[in-house]
Amino acid sequence: MERTATRRLVELKNAIEMNSISADMTQEQLNLEKLQQSLSDSTVKAPISGTITAVYALEGMPGNGLLFVIEDTEQLVVKTSVREYDVAALREGMPAVIKSDATGDREFNGEVLRIAPAAEKNTDGSTAAKNGSTVEFETDVSLPASDSMLRIGMNVRLNIIVEKKDDVLSVPYDAVTTDGSGSDIIYIARADEKGDYTAQAVPVQTGMETDFAIEVSAEDLSEGDLIITDPNSVAPGDAIRLMPGSTENT
Repeated sequence: MERTATRRLVELKNAIEMNSISADMTQEQLNLEKLQQSLSDSTVKAPISGTITAVYALEGMPGNGLLFVIEDTEQLVVKTSVREYDVAALREGMPAVIKSDATGDREFNGEVLRIAPAAEKNTDGSTAAKNGSTVEFETDVSLPASDSMLRIGMNVRLNIIVEKKDDVLSVPYDAVTTDGSGSDIIYIARADEKGDYTAQAVPVQTGMETDFAIEVSAEDLSEGDLIITDPNSVAPGDAIRLMPGSTENT
């Protein structure tokens, strides 16, 4: 009986030691997994591919907050704003022509990528109105990757081509006025056989408009005619003295 009791005590002791070793191994495994997770968390991974354009991380400092700025330099986007009375004419996919001071007269072709569904807002969420009433809509215009002369952060000028016509005549918008019957007319300066210029009213049909020019057509109108840009200052038959900047060609 004594031997049996002694053997039983030894077995219990061994079992306790094995359980203790197993518990220690489990704890060590948990510690190892925590260290592996910490190591994995210490690796900074970018959610997108691109070029690092700014570095804010400092060696030895905690890796939190803004560390790097990564931008896509292959697909540039021009961000602009379009006034509310122009935005209705815009459509995604419309072509655009972009120029910048840095690239001189070179033109870059772009395409309307996105038109914001709502007007720009103030920080408090209210609609932002410029000059008291005019609101604008943020618009993105994409650029092809091959246009490597443009850089992120450059200021550019762009024209979105809403409509295009070839081989038409146009005059400054303010050059068009109306006659006594309400018909559209423009005044041109025409020379007689002596070379003296007089004002002549020409009835016109108007067409496509931009912010600065308007399409006109008339049988008695040709490319190169001298247009009087201030029609309210003359009457048919008035003598015209040509001065630099006083007239424009069609």
